Amino acid sequence: MGFRLIVLTSAILNHVLFSGNYKIKKRENSMVGKIRHVSILLLILFSLAGCNPFLTNIYSGIDKYKMPDLGDVDDIIDSSKDDAFYDKLEDDPAAKAEVLETLKDAYQDESADDETRQEAALMAADVHLKTSNTEDVMDNFNDLVGDATTMDNDDFEEAYNMDTPEGLFKSLFGDPPYESGTPADDPARVAYHDIVWVQLEAFILAVEPLESYGLLIKAGAPKPPDVNAGDTATKALMAGLTRFITYSLDVDNDSSSDTDYVSGIEAEDINKMAYYLADPDDVPLVYNRQPENTSDEEDVNFYLRDPVDPTGVDSDGLYYAVNDGLDISKLLD
Repeated sequence: MGFRLIVLTSAILNHVLFSGNYKIKKRENSMVGKIRHVSILLLILFSLAGCNPFLTNIYSGIDKYKMPDLGDVDDIIDSSKDDAFYDKLEDDPAAKAEVLETLKDAYQDESADDETRQEAALMAADVHLKTSNTEDVMDNFNDLVGDATTMDNDDFEEAYNMDTPEGLFKSLFGDPPYESGTPADDPARVAYHDIVWVQLEAFILAVEPLESYGLLIKAGAPKPPDVNAGDTATKALMAGLTRFITYSLDVDNDSSSDTDYVSGIEAEDINKMAYYLADPDDVPLVYNRQPENTSDEEDVNFYLRDPVDPTGVDSDGLYYAVNDGLDISKLLD
């Protein structure tokens, strides 16, 4: 049907432009050629504007994104700025898992150069975050960090609900898109819970590569030239705070359980936090454990350390990732 339309359109254009019935005077062959060129151009534009299926089949492959070699870390890192790459990974869990494995092998390889290890670590964090729709949360967190250094304490605490840690997180994730009293099994609430669950998981999984990056900074490795230290800092800070508050929930009160996540965090802990964030009513959470603090209670480094082993020599990678791009002491002033 679409191809017939092209043929019919071509016939009409030729009839209108060249038929004797319209008495177009053919002054010169060059003029006729120009008119024919115009008719062809109009035909092409008409066909493309009409989304003709015949031409769609011809041109559909032009804008298709070509995935890099998922086993080649350099090839993957070259795609770090391509939004289409992350879109593809979001739709393909198997490819995402393969990319994360390749990147992890690279940033844990002590024989590799520092720049490759750092770029691989930062990209691994981005794969977790950019395939989990965390952009709005990070925008809110960036606003919070900026406001923390410019607003007075009363205004800041009012704007970001600083009464409880979970209240702060609800300020960052936003109010649920339904009214108070919405049942837990309401489809909209279930869907929102699932979205928030994925976002929380992404921040927690981003901890490990960001810690690895920070430990390289701690060891004296210079930042790669294209790294945005401030952006990295806020991602590491948000990941660390998410880990800390989720770890502290310890829903089943069993610190020795096996886990698929980091720092003793289990799926039940993430689910509890997601359930809270999806609840339109502010019901305070119960925290069942806190890591032992051997330093000043107000030391931000404590909240960024691995809660399972906060005094470990390599437990402060997030602190170095944050402090490299953000003066976190100002957050406590």
